[in-house]
Amino acid sequence: MNDPVHPLRSLQEFLHTCVESKASDMHIVPGQPPLVRQFGQLVAVPGQWPVTMNEMEAISKRLIE
Repeated sequence: MNDPVHPLRSLQEFLHTCVESKASDMHIVPGQPPLVRQFGQLVAVPGQWPVTMNEMEAISKRLIE
């Protein structure tokens, strides 16, 4: 079984997965695993686990830099 991959550890890979899956947007909320919107439906990204508040802050900083 594959180990979960956290978006903070591989943000670029996570974004690439979003593009490949034709996701229109992504939802990253502290305390929940990331979700993407595909064809109008929110779906969980396989292999992801809940994001902590510290990780969310780090993700946000990386996105705005």
